[in-house]
Amino acid sequence: DAGEYTIEYSVDGGSNYKSIDKTQLTAAPAEIAQVEILVTAQKFDKVYDKLPVDKKNFFLGKNFVGGESEAEQLEILEQLVKVEGYDKTEAGHYTVTLSAVTPAPKNNYKVDEVWVDEADLNINPAPITVTAEDNSKIFGAEDPEFTATATPLVGTDKLEDLNLEFDRAKGEDAGHYAITVKGTNENYKFTYADGDFEIKQKPVTPAAPTAVADLVYNGDAQVLVT
Repeated sequence: DAGEYTIEYSVDGGSNYKSIDKTQLTAAPAEIAQVEILVTAQKFDKVYDKLPVDKKNFFLGKNFVGGESEAEQLEILEQLVKVEGYDKTEAGHYTVTLSAVTPAPKNNYKVDEVWVDEADLNINPAPITVTAEDNSKIFGAEDPEFTATATPLVGTDKLEDLNLEFDRAKGEDAGHYAITVKGTNENYKFTYADGDFEIKQKPVTPAAPTAVADLVYNGDAQVLVT
């Protein structure tokens, strides 16, 4: 591993010379130098999922010489590189900054400077379909409260988070009208489906007719009921 080492040695003089023990002679320290890693920031795109972003997504390091696996390389970079601005969960476009950790930890590798120290983080809106539910009323009544379904909602998000607004085609006569819905939430990319609103005919129960009493024939047409 990289670091400073003390070399101790002894001399075997054989039969003709006096041997020198390692406790009597010590060489100057020897050093195995750290290898410098070439680090650049790389952009990362994802779809809104309500989960934090792993800072390892922004590392791109070259010049590893120890046969480390990709996972091991990322662990090394995590120790050597400071990442700022990556801890976002909401949809949007952000700038992430990388810099060398100071003081640098003891390691076989070092990062003196990050070559490209900024990268984009793009959290794109998640697709969602909002469908206005069918509804109805009787002619002459007030409109009911409209409702909708939304699929798929992410994580613990609720329908209320979509800030839905409803509208329907104008008209109060019996018939069918379109229900439309719109939502507002930057974490979602909306697709909409209309619902059907039916104004049903109002049932009418006519009053029973009442016969007119004591009619006498007079040769003219007469009203028999009222």
